[in-house]
Amino acid sequence: DKQNAIAFWTMATLLYLVLAVAHPPTVVLGPVVGVVFTSAALLATVVYVIRLKAAGSAATERSSLLASLAGAATIGAAQWLSGGSESPQQLLFVLTVFGCSATLRPRYLLAYLTAVTAISLAPLFYEGSGRLGLVGLGVFVAILWIEALLVMSFAKYLRAQRSALQKAARLSSAQAHTDDLTGLANRRALDATLGGWFADREFRDRMTVVHLDMNGFK
Repeated sequence: DKQNAIAFWTMATLLYLVLAVAHPPTVVLGPVVGVVFTSAALLATVVYVIRLKAAGSAATERSSLLASLAGAATIGAAQWLSGGSESPQQLLFVLTVFGCSATLRPRYLLAYLTAVTAISLAPLFYEGSGRLGLVGLGVFVAILWIEALLVMSFAKYLRAQRSALQKAARLSSAQAHTDDLTGLANRRALDATLGGWFADREFRDRMTVVHLDMNGFK
């Protein structure tokens, strides 16, 4: 939901800030570009979180995907600016993959994982890492995909359980407010309905109750 999304983006931003301080993105293009890049990334995230707070409901799945892809591109660029494969910015993908796997549908998650895979393997092209680098990045990408599959399966299970509980609650409520013999609303349903009507002062002043005692109805 919206609150969870805000908490997720806030936590990811704080971790990104910690890594940016510990490993500043100033190695490749210098401190000016690094500071501007970090400031722009933080500003964009803050604006997105503010928009989430102002929205009447949680962000759409499409907008969540676009924001996540932008975040992935930011992580990849920060890693490059911080020195490439020696920079730990890539570890943020562990968090972002977890969040996306729990919220996105499979086709959106596949798009995100494909982008993350390409960004994670990018150091092989701009650094020319050897076989050890290839193996290390390959294992890291494999861990991300395994994480995504596990989290997605668990999230699907939780949604199914919640749906079953909601269905059982609706059925229990209907049974509690329905007469078994006639299928009509019972005394409990009448009390609940009248309680709602009497709580509305304006409606209460204009309401009339007619009580009929039907002997032998059943």
